[in-house]
Amino acid sequence: MARRTLVGVGCELPGGVAEFVPLSQKRSLLDWDVIVFSPDLSPFLGYHGFYKGKPSLSEDESAKLRESAEHWAREVSGAVRIGKSVFVLLTAQDQVWIDTGERQYSGTGRNRQTTRILAPFHTYQLLPSLGSLQPSEGKELRLADGDNILSDYWKLCETRSMYRVLVESKVSQPLIVTRSGAKVAGALIRLKESAGAFVLLPDVELEADEFFEAQAGRSESGEADSETGLTWSAVAAKFGHQLRDCFFRIDDTLRQGAPDPPPAWSGDAKFLLAAEAAMREELLILDTEIARISERRATLKARLGEEGVLRRLLYEKGPLLEDAIARALRLMGFTADPYRDAKSEFDVVFESVEGRLIGEAEGRDNKPVNIDKLRQLQMNLHEDLAREEVSVMAQGVLFGNAYRLKPPSEREDFFTEKVMAAAKQNGCVLVRTPDLFTVAQYLSRGTDTEFASACRTAIISTKGRVATFPPLPVAESSDGESIGAIAEPVPEPSS
Repeated sequence: MARRTLVGVGCELPGGVAEFVPLSQKRSLLDWDVIVFSPDLSPFLGYHGFYKGKPSLSEDESAKLRESAEHWAREVSGAVRIGKSVFVLLTAQDQVWIDTGERQYSGTGRNRQTTRILAPFHTYQLLPSLGSLQPSEGKELRLADGDNILSDYWKLCETRSMYRVLVESKVSQPLIVTRSGAKVAGALIRLKESAGAFVLLPDVELEADEFFEAQAGRSESGEADSETGLTWSAVAAKFGHQLRDCFFRIDDTLRQGAPDPPPAWSGDAKFLLAAEAAMREELLILDTEIARISERRATLKARLGEEGVLRRLLYEKGPLLEDAIARALRLMGFTADPYRDAKSEFDVVFESVEGRLIGEAEGRDNKPVNIDKLRQLQMNLHEDLAREEVSVMAQGVLFGNAYRLKPPSEREDFFTEKVMAAAKQNGCVLVRTPDLFTVAQYLSRGTDTEFASACRTAIISTKGRVATFPPLPVAESSDGESIGAIAEPVPEPSS
């Protein structure tokens, strides 16, 4: 009997007990009996940019990722269909933005601008659909009750396993669950008309420190890592062989009682019955529609998360609050971005025809913004003025999100008495970020250049006190009722 073979796609199994195939290669899975698949987007990133906080791939990188995803989804589906066991390590579900190849154009002549159309791409698009996977992390896991094909595997890998996603959809059999048993972290999935099976496993540590040791010399076996000077240790070899044997035993169990796969030639079109041909055609149409809807759903989910960024003005702190502030200022007509160089770091620098300003942002859980942040703002203004290209001191703005864990209507004074007194003396502007949200919420609905200008003026003309924005414009609906703000009001600053 021929010796069975094991392959790790996207992962190297300790001790070199399986052939390693990078995800960037397009190998056929027909060459191996058992497959371990670890989905990962990092091999496709290269020299990428960023969009909305996620890696953004070039047109060339995007094409390579799409081609690899189509290849592996096809290969894995085919392997399961003809009776192979595919073990999927449920790694973290990451996202990148890929270039769709579509373009939008605006302007004419020298003002013509080209906009790339991007779409989100997730880790598990490298595989055929495994149902709904919910990102979540933890280590408290146990075997599901009843007969369990992973008993030996779990004795070996329990301490090295953690879940990074949970399986939300229906499975053939839950295999590993969270401590309470309420959520599934590992499962068996058998597909109709397929002789093989998917075995979903929590992510397992395959690169532990004890798996490597410094190599005495270059190994001719190819097991050594010539770049890092490391080779597999005796611990790795022992673990790897035990892991390989576990996979083979699980594969044996899965094959018992499974129907023999039909010979490949029996699927030729000339052997199909009339009803089968019609059903296959209908299934192909449905699969295409499902793929289109899935892509649309993923795009809408990404956009939904992006559209809610301004709401961080109500409850966030740190970089997330700073980003939301910059977005709100841009809606008002400012150019607004953080500033970083070797000497200085400013939360936001923003300007318009009315003037140039530097902002410092602070979110406090259950306290007002204190004098430290105003002191930092003053230092930033002087650092900025010391730069060669700056000839006039910018106006300082302190953005405060005090008592951020409370609803806006229940918050107390946003700034301490010391801050109020110091701001009055040095002329700095104080802005409460929930006030900024109310303005941004209105401006995000559509263009209102007159109101945006009034908001810019409200900030720039304020000296030494809390900025008061103009009332939101009130429109009338078709039935004559007023349409105004929908944000929760914030109490007026105490005088």
